[in-house]
Amino acid sequence: MDTLFIGQNIIKLKSVDSTNNFLTNLSNKSSLVEGTLVVGYNQLDGRGQHGNKWQSEAGKSLTISVLLFPKIDLDRQFLFNKCISLSICETLKHFDISPRIKWPNDIFIDDKKVAGILIENSIQQQIISKSIVGIGMNVNNDSLDFTFATSLKIHKSMHFDMDHLLVLLCKELERHYLLLKSDTKSIIERYDNHLYRVNLPTTFLANDSVVKGVIKKVDDLGRLVLEIEGEIHSFSWGELRFDFS
Repeated sequence: MDTLFIGQNIIKLKSVDSTNNFLTNLSNKSSLVEGTLVVGYNQLDGRGQHGNKWQSEAGKSLTISVLLFPKIDLDRQFLFNKCISLSICETLKHFDISPRIKWPNDIFIDDKKVAGILIENSIQQQIISKSIVGIGMNVNNDSLDFTFATSLKIHKSMHFDMDHLLVLLCKELERHYLLLKSDTKSIIERYDNHLYRVNLPTTFLANDSVVKGVIKKVDDLGRLVLEIEGEIHSFSWGELRFDFS
């Protein structure tokens, strides 16, 4: 692995309930170096944000977790999320793919989900001391159960070398993680430029109501900023969701 630290220590598992669970438990029991990477070839009980399930197919989906020690203020938590999302987008660009970041934590190709992110942080005195970054990506899947899901193979009509993809992902994760420490402005601008449906009229559901607005950005607190009838409104995750009907 041609990186400084991410992926220099790799743990490969033929089968695991969740790579995040495994790495969390291991890091609590052992002293692990930053950048330790867990790869699960068959993840049986993958998790997404807010208790959602992440379904993966043995040997065809990329499911990994990375141990990082950000040491950043808690109020920059979503900036860290932006950094990880950008890393995945830049990885896919190596294959002439133009991904978008669907707020708050999904990676889309066109209008379909190809990857998801689950970041679990440990907080000490308002500082993010440890992060377990979980990434699940549909790679060589030939078909998927969900209407709004796709894979790299389906999109490009070609088979992907999983090891090569993993190397590229580790390089981009490291590059953006280091950039996070030195050029916050660049992270924010590039993230907003990659937003799914940015500057486009979009319909959302908020409880039983329909909300129509134009996506402008995601603010420092991770709230989606919409322009609605000429006025700016900010929404936290859980207050509204995309309407794909």
